[in-house]
Amino acid sequence: MNNPFEREHYGEVVSIEDNLLSLEQYIELLQPKAELIPAMNAASVVFVPAGIPHNPAAFPVGILDFYQYCKKEMGDDIAYCSTLNMQTIELCSSQLRLGKFLVKDVALPIFLGLIVNYTSYKMQNHMESEPTKIEAQYLEEPSVSFTVTVVDSADVQSKTYSYEGPMSGIQEAGKTIEKLWQDEKRKGNTK
Repeated sequence: MNNPFEREHYGEVVSIEDNLLSLEQYIELLQPKAELIPAMNAASVVFVPAGIPHNPAAFPVGILDFYQYCKKEMGDDIAYCSTLNMQTIELCSSQLRLGKFLVKDVALPIFLGLIVNYTSYKMQNHMESEPTKIEAQYLEEPSVSFTVTVVDSADVQSKTYSYEGPMSGIQEAGKTIEKLWQDEKRKGNTK
């Protein structure tokens, strides 16, 4: 890709782009609380605010619920990048915006599994708590979006993958992201 902001699309499932920032650059840009930095450096998954580097740093509303879900499953192998002036942003729709994550490649299958399980749980709750009496066939399926930047353990290779689509496609998206990352590593077409 010639343009660093150009995305390659793989059907309606996943888009891929070159990663522009390392964890160290996120830390420098966001200047998180000093006590969070060691946990961020040690973690296999780091929640980072969406929008960076082109827009203000903000987490989607509901990110704490997803963070606590992942923390329960992964323990101390998960961290978040937060600053004193961090904001949340809420966009009204039936879309579950999970956010943006830096993930070490060894944790990628586990983290994608957590995304699939969490979105399935949220979809089930959404359908059961729908306040209307309209039959299910007339309800629009909720959608989900997230961005995962995968970094190899040596912090040499990285790629960013995004998914925005129906919740029912999340499992296929996870498999596609894993396959694309493995292909990238084999080809050495990263960073």
